[in-house]
Order: sequence, then structure tokens, then C-alpha cells
Amino acid sequence: MVEYQLPLSFISAYLDLSDKDNELVRYFSSINIDNIRPVMKMAYPGPGPTGYETSLILSRILKVKQVFISDRILTRRLRENATYWILCGFKESKTPAHNTYNTLRRKLKAEGFAQIHEKLENATIHVTEHDIVLTQDIISEYRQTAKISPLRD
Repeated sequence: MVEYQLPLSFISAYLDLSDKDNELVRYFSSINIDNIRPVMKMAYPGPGPTGYETSLILSRILKVKQVFISDRILTRRLRENATYWILCGFKESKTPAHNTYNTLRRKLKAEGFAQIHEKLENATIHVTEHDIVLTQDIISEYRQTAKISPLRD
């Protein structure tokens, strides 16, 4: 008989991930990441490694869903909570630094986030340097007026 020792974080994640009533797990399971990949490839072109790819977008959605008020809090929670890093598609020791999200916002711009949002049903994603929450109304207005927010000229 062989005995295995599983890390405690993995066991707690397993309990979360196998719970059919866990709304966060159900929500993330419903996201089709194939809709995110083309936009990320446009933002990060070239033959280099793909890096975090869709995991960055999934973790931005996690930030909104769990109401983490900063990228620093998000990255800390990703490192501490196995359920979070598994849901976002990260490997345990390969979670991003907080400044990675600033780079993501610069590369995708409002247009990239709008393209991703249009392909994801019921998703809310933070966008731009001011972390505006991007909703379908804001996307529609942006497409008509090129203004991200009614408060901005």
C-alpha cells in the first residue's frame, strides 16, 4: 500500500472544486477561455512564451467577483488560496506579481477588454488605468462615442 501526502492547500481546493453548490466554481467553469485567447495573442504577439495568457483575464474577473480592491491584494490571495489559483489556471508557484496587471492594462487597452467582454457572457472586467468596471452599457457607449466613461471627456 502506498501512502500519499497531499498539501493542505490542495485538499481545501479539492473540497471547493468538487462542491456542486459552490457558485464561484460554477461561474468559472462556465467561462470559455477559447474566447479570450485570440485577444491575448493580439496583445502579446511574437514567438516568445505565452506566459500567463488567459489566466490574467480570469484573475481580473476573480478580483471583481471577490471584491479585491487592489492588484496587490489579488496577487496575495492568488498565492495563498489554492482554489483561486486553480480556478484562474495558474500553477502554484507561478502566480503573477501585482505590476503584471498594469502591463496587461497597457497592452490590452479599453478596446482589448471590450473585445474580451463581448465574448464572455455575464463577465465583468476591470479596465484602464483607473480600474473602471466594464459593463455592456459602457461597451456600447464606447463603441458609439469612443468615451470610456460618461464622466470623462
